Amino acid sequence: MFQLGMCALFWYINRVNGGIRLIAREEELMQNKQEIFARLVEIVDKLPPVPANILDLRRAVANPYVEFSQLVPLLKKDPGLAAELLKFANSARYGVDHHVDTIEEAVLYFGMTNLVEFVTAAFAEHFVRATFTTIRGLDSYFMHSREIAGAARQLVAHGGCTPHECETYALVGLLHDIGKLVLIAASHTETLPLISGCGDKMKAVVEKEQDLWGIDHCEVGAAICKKWNFPELFQVAIIRHHTPGEGSAFSTPGGIIYLGHVITIPGVTNSVVRMAIPEPDLGKMNLTYTALLEIATD
Repeated sequence: MFQLGMCALFWYINRVNGGIRLIAREEELMQNKQEIFARLVEIVDKLPPVPANILDLRRAVANPYVEFSQLVPLLKKDPGLAAELLKFANSARYGVDHHVDTIEEAVLYFGMTNLVEFVTAAFAEHFVRATFTTIRGLDSYFMHSREIAGAARQLVAHGGCTPHECETYALVGLLHDIGKLVLIAASHTETLPLISGCGDKMKAVVEKEQDLWGIDHCEVGAAICKKWNFPELFQVAIIRHHTPGEGSAFSTPGGIIYLGHVITIPGVTNSVVRMAIPEPDLGKMNLTYTALLEIATD
């Protein structure tokens, strides 16, 4: 009886100690979440505003009757941006057979679509490289962002959107994962992959972030877009780009960015495309499975 009593006592003590350790661990995790959230808020608060000249340029380009001559003065307001534009126009990407010396000539080589993409991407890339220099894999991050931007533009163009709407979605694609960089910086961890998969893997990413930190990079990205005074579409698309089908209503903006991930999979198959989003939701974006496969194989 004595031995049985002692065993029962030790079992009880171990269970109590285990419960105490579990509570202590939960309190530690909660404190960590609160500290990370506080750092997130601090980082977002310190983000610089989008330069006025970029906003002016976007407003000008939104006018279907705008002429190149009206854009040049906006570009010349920022010597740094003008220098980057000339550098890019003379890069191997454009294959110009002579040196481009003026902003006027550079604008002609770029075209309206490329100009908007360059100016916004230049700001985002400069900001990210200057702010998150210690994070490894930034080149892959930018390559992925440009792939999603291009895919988003193709998807909405096929769905009948205007050129301005196409550029808007391309910009969302460029910025869709910026919250991930801020989350990595705030949590002091690089275990978070910079590039997500697709399908169930995308949902699992945000679930893991919520478990670890009580917030996910989609929410952080939406907060950044709000800070930068981007239209509400940016916030909606970014906050739902991993989970467009969750909740009571399907998110078309989130679905576009989500599908961008699907169609940029190398060698994506018919079955993967068909499993991505239910056909009724696909119809809300004026898209079909056949169209998705055509875009993916372009």
